[in-house]
Amino acid sequence: MVARDEWVVVVGASGAFGTAIVDRLVGRGLQVAAVGRHLESIGALVERHGEAVRPCATDIAADAATDTIRAALDDDRPVRAVVHGPGVEIEVRGELYMRLSSFAQYKGEYAHPRNLTAGSVKQKDPAKTALYGLDFRA
Repeated sequence: MVARDEWVVVVGASGAFGTAIVDRLVGRGLQVAAVGRHLESIGALVERHGEAVRPCATDIAADAATDTIRAALDDDRPVRAVVHGPGVEIEVRGELYMRLSSFAQYKGEYAHPRNLTAGSVKQKDPAKTALYGLDFRA
């Protein structure tokens, strides 16, 4: 039986994480608004769970996303929870470096901290790399 007195909104419902969350919430009897970029991508959830899932196609990054989600809910029932689970890939760039104070103990073995830093990463032993006291700045 579906609890009809409140909503749970799942953003990113078409991804692996979002689909698992929707399945679990519906399994517990909750009404879910499944938000995804494309209606086709959340169609499988609607087919599997029927009226327990309300599809909502919108890009959460768009200014109109809140209004689109609100319109999909189309009633005055409260939203119990919002799960934000889109699989967003991010790239972090930065620099791995060794402070000169840390390098002082290795100065006789290596010409420059860059050489030691690069070598400590290339040797691929995390325990050994940790001993060098490297820092990262993004």
